[in-house]
Amino acid sequence: MEELLRFASSPFGSIAGIAIGVAGVIFAVFAWLNSNKKKCLSFCSSSNWIVRSGQNVMKDLIFRYKDESVQSLCVTRVAIWNSGKGVIDKHDIASTCPLRIFSDSENYAILDVSIVEHGDKSINLSIKEFDRQQAIVDFEYLSHNDGFAIQIIHTGAPTDIQVEGKIKGGE
Repeated sequence: MEELLRFASSPFGSIAGIAIGVAGVIFAVFAWLNSNKKKCLSFCSSSNWIVRSGQNVMKDLIFRYKDESVQSLCVTRVAIWNSGKGVIDKHDIASTCPLRIFSDSENYAILDVSIVEHGDKSINLSIKEFDRQQAIVDFEYLSHNDGFAIQIIHTGAPTDIQVEGKIKGGE
């Protein structure tokens, strides 16, 4: 016991104590970062005008999409991915606020929605519901950095398309 007290009071003992303390703090920070499996969905979008309202240079030219006359037509692609560290499961999405792509303007309509890209077929991606104002997106799970792209053909401007959804315990 005396030898241990003598070692602890020596310069080597002080250095060893400091090294053990620093190693403990580093390990604690590392363990906390790895255990913090945040769930977070991110998205970005890009749009291309096909027809812009009021910019038709030929008065008698009529644009139609699936037998519907349109004054403006825009194609928007929305990429959605899991930017968190934790796996997002189907049941992590709140049923009262599902993942949806929508237009909040009653003057504009979503004409078509399609899945254009997804890496892993096992995520079981689908468009659950679709009408002129919204499309609800459904998937089995998304691992870290997994994602997909949805194409929306709509009337109105690119800024009319929005993405919304709530992850339980996430962002």
